[in-house]
Amino acid sequence: MTVSVRIDQPTGWVMQADAPRRCRTSGEGVSVPPVGETFEQRCRRYARLDLPVEYDRARARILLDPADARICTVVVPSRLGVDAAARDGSPRGPVIHDTRERVCVFLAGAPRWSDHLSSAAVRSGVEMGGVCVLPSPLDEATGVRRWLVPPMDGYVPSMHLVLAAIREARR
Repeated sequence: MTVSVRIDQPTGWVMQADAPRRCRTSGEGVSVPPVGETFEQRCRRYARLDLPVEYDRARARILLDPADARICTVVVPSRLGVDAAARDGSPRGPVIHDTRERVCVFLAGAPRWSDHLSSAAVRSGVEMGGVCVLPSPLDEATGVRRWLVPPMDGYVPSMHLVLAAIREARR
């Protein structure tokens, strides 16, 4: 997949990626990223990995684009998330560890909602959906948020696989 990005000249930030999934900016303020990868480079990398992202300039956050319904989030307490991600046979999709919120966020394919899936989520004691902040260079430098399992090749497991891995980790 080829990704081309238009850069805002005054700020140098990514404005839009011409790809099936977009990397957009919003907000007015500008934060200085740490030495190394810039926010712009991180947005480009996420776009190449087929993650729909939006850059919140005011808060210096990279968000999973809520307008794109192809990816859903499953949020669990940190300990359970670490256990589920580390298990043999667990889906090797992207998992974010957020130390500030003390949660792990699994990225999963958007579900086709059914009574069975809804009850499985309730039984698993997980939260689904909501705003998802992806690790930025600043997050990783400060230890606030990092990839427990980094995204690779645009793969996200199905919601059923993620919920099954979480149920197994609870046992």
